[in-house]
Amino acid sequence: MLLPYATEELAELPMYADDGTLIGTPLGILHRKWNKQQIPQEPGVHQVEIGKQVNVEYRGVKSKIDIHIQIVVRQDFYLGPLRVYTQGFHDAQNGSLIVARELRTDSIDAGAIVRGEVPGWRKLNDVTDGSTVRAAMRLSVSAGYGDEDDFEDETIEPEC
Repeated sequence: MLLPYATEELAELPMYADDGTLIGTPLGILHRKWNKQQIPQEPGVHQVEIGKQVNVEYRGVKSKIDIHIQIVVRQDFYLGPLRVYTQGFHDAQNGSLIVARELRTDSIDAGAIVRGEVPGWRKLNDVTDGSTVRAAMRLSVSAGYGDEDDFEDETIEPEC
């Protein structure tokens, strides 16, 4: 058996079924599994089976191998201002909103927030200590890979 030493080469190594049909690359399969939520999304280190007894060829040497990938999933939290637009009645006595007909926010660019390009947003280092601000609304964004056609649905879940 002869396989590439570099991780980048291994990730792009084409895998074939016994009949010669291209299955894909380990990285491509990993991305599809992530997008379809077939990989645990909670933070931690996870082992992912990519292929069992798949055929690969490297420098003219053919091999039949099992491919598993170890991935690290992390979760980051950011706090910042987000304008919320509503339609309904406002209870002036307790400040609550009654019978909201519409709840809408400004657009959110999660990538720009992570890159520090959106003023007023900051990464929270520890969300478990009591000094963090209690947010009125929490939005979850899950990163995906590949073309838009690869996504079954985009995950943005508001929590109030």
